[in-house]
Amino acid sequence: MSNELSYGQTYNDKEFCKSNCSRHGNAHTLFRPVEFYIESRSLTNKYDIKYHRLELTVDPDSLYISGTITTYFVPLVTGFNEITFDLTDSLTVNSATYNGLPTTFNAPGDNTINIDFPSTLPIGTLDSLVVNYEGVPFNSGFGSFDTASHNGFPILWTLSEPYGSRDWWPCKQQLTDKIDSIDVIITCPTSYTAVSNGLLIDTAVSGPNTTFHWKHRYPIPSYLIAIAVTNYDLYIEEVPLNSGDTVFVHNYIYPEDTTMWFDSFSSTYVYMVFFSDLFGDYPFADEKYGHAQFPWGGGMEHQTISFMGAAPPGLIAHELAHQWFGDKITCGSWEDIWLNEGFATYLTGLTLETFYPPEWRQFKENNIQSITSVPWGSVFVDDTTLVGRIFDYRLSYQKGAMVVHMLRWVLGDSAFYSGVNNYLIDPQLAFSYARTDDLKSHLEVAGDTNLTEFYDDWFYGEGYPSYQIDAYQNGGLLDITINQTTSHPSVDFYELPVAITAVGDNIDTTYMFNNTLQNQTFQVEVPFPVNEIQFDKDLWIVSNFNTINFSRRSSFLEVYPNPATDVVYLNSSIEIQAINIYDVSGKSVFQSAPNMMYVDVDFSTFSSGLYVITVDTEFGTKEFKIIKE
Repeated sequence: MSNELSYGQTYNDKEFCKSNCSRHGNAHTLFRPVEFYIESRSLTNKYDIKYHRLELTVDPDSLYISGTITTYFVPLVTGFNEITFDLTDSLTVNSATYNGLPTTFNAPGDNTINIDFPSTLPIGTLDSLVVNYEGVPFNSGFGSFDTASHNGFPILWTLSEPYGSRDWWPCKQQLTDKIDSIDVIITCPTSYTAVSNGLLIDTAVSGPNTTFHWKHRYPIPSYLIAIAVTNYDLYIEEVPLNSGDTVFVHNYIYPEDTTMWFDSFSSTYVYMVFFSDLFGDYPFADEKYGHAQFPWGGGMEHQTISFMGAAPPGLIAHELAHQWFGDKITCGSWEDIWLNEGFATYLTGLTLETFYPPEWRQFKENNIQSITSVPWGSVFVDDTTLVGRIFDYRLSYQKGAMVVHMLRWVLGDSAFYSGVNNYLIDPQLAFSYARTDDLKSHLEVAGDTNLTEFYDDWFYGEGYPSYQIDAYQNGGLLDITINQTTSHPSVDFYELPVAITAVGDNIDTTYMFNNTLQNQTFQVEVPFPVNEIQFDKDLWIVSNFNTINFSRRSSFLEVYPNPATDVVYLNSSIEIQAINIYDVSGKSVFQSAPNMMYVDVDFSTFSSGLYVITVDTEFGTKEFKIIKE
């Protein structure tokens, strides 16, 4: 679905959908059969990766790779005498070297390579080995390692999320162990430019080839390591942040598209400053941020260098947002992919709320309509062996984003942003992995609340609520009864604050109700005749098929109780313009011009006896006699 935005670009929610959903049908998604995956192999849990040096030789005109991978690691268990890497069976390991000497290895046929050591290595001691390999990489999903062409020129690119790293290099691709630092050294024909993570520290020409040396000194999961090779043009822009830091944005663009993309990337400047002000400075400011054009329908948030199939503002915002949510902190299991995709999608929405307000409402409407188009589905990924389930656009992206939105609603802006920022700077999480409970804990502390019920309903639970609102205006009082039905039996009731708006002639008032149970009733004062009741007019709650029944009592004016003790109430179907109270001698003891429909008068200081109350409305004056006991 495309919508034309006021800033002259097409906002397309497909642009950052990686799922194989019928709604979007991404042509690059799962176009070859995919095996069932597991997130962690027991053999790769036995060591901690400290460093990788990837020395790769490629030609974008050929679907082939040869490489030498140097790995520094620390054994985590006693009796460590072999190391296992994830590696597709379609690649051939030519040699494995330990301490400069060849060592034995075997490929058991399960997309791993096991390398033997001549003796048991001591636990907790840094060590290293070198693997030399080559072959035609297997492409298991979104384009783990792929070639294509643009304007007659070849391009080679990688996209390893979620399980594709092993398709083109021997690695450890589970979500528990970030690589502390990497060097990526790419040799390719001299007519091309090779792009990767971090800083380009050297370019060396040797005969017909050029070698590009990229250095990245931040922890990184294997799936965020990437290369792209073609005849790029490069232009660099500087983005000064309000903190005083400057981020250099490197844009690698096809020569035929440079002018068009140069104009599109102007929004990067705005969003970089905006996100840095909200969530702390861009996490990799001392290296770079960048974009590399590639032949895909969307984008991929490779650390410090997002690969982009197009450059609309929505996609630029989404992939940039991932540098905080997905790269600085990475989901610790694909079950929790919403920590990446839900937040990046919501931050795209925040740019609309701030810079393009009319599109902000449309963003929420589109998400709610899609989420509620079927009655089931949890944000929690219940089957991480299916890539299409991990990247289900309706659930991981849209519902994930709206769960973030509802957390903001439940907590309020101050606690929400405080909790999210504390999550981002938590030393146990920053530049590492996080699970959903890690975010939950920070939000609970910031909001001084317990969010277990919310997470049970909205993260683990499926579906959404439909509300039934009964509203009755009794003069200056509005009685509200709230019920709800749930679309899926996994949730029996959604406890949420509910906003109900009373609309009159050129006036409206929104009331907040903490809806915690069925058939809950509330009463509020309303100072004007109500024409209409609106539910959640600002779209904070994911709900649909809501019903509102509204009625009101008409043409009355009443004063009660009689006899009175401490308080006398005046309630009217129209505005009370003036109130006068006289004692039995005719002396005025109280005057007021409330211009309201409901008024309470303090009688506690009045002496016992008879009083006359006159009430003025637009229809004249009416007199009441009240006995004060």
